Amino acid sequence: MANVSAIVRTDEEFEDAVAPCPAELDRERLKGTNVNPVTLLATDFLNPFNEVEMVLDLLPSCPDYFEEIASWRPRNYRDHFAHSSLRHGKLALEAYDYVSAEVRDMFDDVVERLNRTAARAIATARAALATRDSDVIATRCAGAAGELRALIGEAGGVINGTALRKIKRNGPA
Repeated sequence: MANVSAIVRTDEEFEDAVAPCPAELDRERLKGTNVNPVTLLATDFLNPFNEVEMVLDLLPSCPDYFEEIASWRPRNYRDHFAHSSLRHGKLALEAYDYVSAEVRDMFDDVVERLNRTAARAIATARAALATRDSDVIATRCAGAAGELRALIGEAGGVINGTALRKIKRNGPA
C-alpha cells in the first residue's frame, strides 16, 4: 500500500509521475470537466463520501437523516461512474484506464480506507442513535465524521495531484 504522505515530488518529478495521455484521450477533452488533466481522476467520485460525512454532522440535530445513508454501500471508481448519470461519467471511466500505476496505487489505497471508514462510520452512527442519548450521538457522529473528512481530504489530494508534488516555494503540499 502506498503512503500518500510519504510520496512528495518536486514539480519536475511530478510531471514524470503522471500518466501519458494517448491521442484518444487528448487532455483538451478534459477541459471544463471535473476530470483532473494531470492525474486523470474525477472529484465526483468523492460525492457519496461527502454525503455520508455531511449526514453524520447533521445527525445530532436531525436523527431522521440517517435514512439518507443507511443503504450506503462501498463502491469502487469504475462502479461509481458506470452506475452514475453524471455528465462526464463516461469520460471519467475512459480516463481511468490511463491513470499511472503510481497514482492508481495511491488512489486504490485511500479508496479502500474510505470505504472501510464510511461503513464503520455508518455503523457507529446507527449504534449511537440507538442509545437515544444526545451526548453519545453528538460525540460519536462527530468523531466518525472527522475521520471520514480527513480521508476525503487525502483522496482529494490524490485526485487533484497535490499528494504527488511539493511546490518548491510553498513547501510540502
